[in-house]
Amino acid sequence: MTSFPLPDHRLPGLEPLLCGSLWVDWVASGRVFPVENLHASIGYLRLKPETSCRVTVIGTSGGKGDRPPEGFLLHLYPDRERARTAFDKVLRREAVIGEDGLTPFLDEDACAVAAPFPNDPELPSLRHVYDPTRFRRALSKTRPPQYPQGEWRLQKRHIRTELLAYKPGRRAVFRVRVGVRHAERDEKVRLYWHVKVGTPEVTAANDATSRWIAAAVGDGRDWRVPTPWGFSAERSWISTEWVLGNHLGATPSLESVDTMRRVGHSLAELHQLTGAEAAAELSESLCFETEGASLVSLGDDLAHLLPQKSEMITALAAELTRRLAPIQESPRSVVHGDFHRDQIVFDGDRVVLVDLDNAGLGVPILDLGAFLASGIAAGRPEEEGEAFLAGYAAVRDVGDRSLLSTAVAHQLFRRSIFPFRTLDPTWPTQIATILARVES
Repeated sequence: MTSFPLPDHRLPGLEPLLCGSLWVDWVASGRVFPVENLHASIGYLRLKPETSCRVTVIGTSGGKGDRPPEGFLLHLYPDRERARTAFDKVLRREAVIGEDGLTPFLDEDACAVAAPFPNDPELPSLRHVYDPTRFRRALSKTRPPQYPQGEWRLQKRHIRTELLAYKPGRRAVFRVRVGVRHAERDEKVRLYWHVKVGTPEVTAANDATSRWIAAAVGDGRDWRVPTPWGFSAERSWISTEWVLGNHLGATPSLESVDTMRRVGHSLAELHQLTGAEAAAELSESLCFETEGASLVSLGDDLAHLLPQKSEMITALAAELTRRLAPIQESPRSVVHGDFHRDQIVFDGDRVVLVDLDNAGLGVPILDLGAFLASGIAAGRPEEEGEAFLAGYAAVRDVGDRSLLSTAVAHQLFRRSIFPFRTLDPTWPTQIATILARVES
């Protein structure tokens, strides 16, 4: 048994999974693989307390070459009927069965449906990453231009994939190591791909946006964005260069006032990329029409987690929605769309702005708010945030500080549910603390 505070919910399998012996029981019956620490193995958890919960469990073995990592996608439901209906849909699809022989299953008592990775019905091309022939063909079409097809050959035996992130139904991110060999000379090179698998519409739009931004940024600055390498419409994945460097959020030695000033300067130059051409080529980064409803939905989830603060949470969601209206009227420019500390990589001494999934036309102050909110969430000193703004202000005006406060509060509210999703045992206190900061 694990001590973990659970909110009120209607899902029979949630408490046995997170606090009981459900996973151990499944291991004993040969349905799943063993893990040393279930909470540490959960890479994704999204709870709708009244209707469902999605959970991914990723093990430690596999993930080499064409062998998928140990993994399971779990769906928990409030009753057996919904679980049976969902499982019937799983059975109608052809499942990928790994070397361990694990298959999809239904646990009626727990109202749980489980499918081994990479069986994701909303990302059907995910399984092709582990099909050596198909994957090699797709990589050949999405290779860096300096290693053209015909002149350089991909070595099938030297392809290694590493799953970095997985959000069921949305995307999976991989680092892929590939060996290429010259067709005529005895010359070999090891390359690293950054591959994202997603839905067809989203990946096509992301590829077009990242290509436009990369071309507009060019290579003559002290910062850059990753170089797009290719897009497979057939497989719904994008490949870009893998930036060999240090992430800001994971490298304490990079944390400094000077670093933050440089990051702010780089973001401001990205925001300078605007005009008629950008407006014609790029779509909106954030749909304000749906953002209000999204905040209300998040507020409902938070209110279920902390019912004693439900009135305050509902009021915050409504107030944030109201205060986003003036921001919506702000002039548009090219924005990153999800600008937090983990999106900054230092390639040597050069700033690289990575992960352009949400980039497009948008309101610059939301990028500023997102970065400041990530610093607050990480407990960073206020002077770093001020240095970031100073670096930005050296290129373009920060704008209305009251709107900036709204942007920070908006992003903090978005982040407030993270302590529960990451299974922090102190999540009630952590969420309450973040919401108090939003309110202030």
